[in-house]
Amino acid sequence: MSIDLSQLKAVAKKLNTLSDTLTRELSEFESELSAMSLGLEVYIIRQDITIGFGKFGEKWQLIAKEGSEERKPLLQAKRSTKQIMSMYKQELIDRLQAKAESLLEVLEKE
Repeated sequence: MSIDLSQLKAVAKKLNTLSDTLTRELSEFESELSAMSLGLEVYIIRQDITIGFGKFGEKWQLIAKEGSEERKPLLQAKRSTKQIMSMYKQELIDRLQAKAESLLEVLEKE
C-alpha cells in the first residue's frame, strides 16, 4: 500500500520557506538592536516562554527560554518561539525605549 505524502510535502515546503523568512527577519532585528549598543536587557514572559534581548556570552542578542530549558539565542529556538517573538517585537522595542529613557533621566540628574 502506497502512502501519498504530496500534500504534506507541499505544506512542509511552504512552512520551511516562511520559517526561513522569519529567521532572517529576526536576525536583522537582532542586528539592528545590537548596533544601538544600548547595554540594556529586557524580557517578556508569555505562557511558559521567556523572550527578550540581552547579553548571552559575549554578544548582545535576542534570547529565548522555553519551559525549564536554559536560556539560548532566539535564532536557535523552535519555530513556535520565534513566531512568538515576532508577535511581541513592538512590545520589546517599547520596553527597551522605556528602560533607556528611565536610565537617561537618572544619568541626566547626576
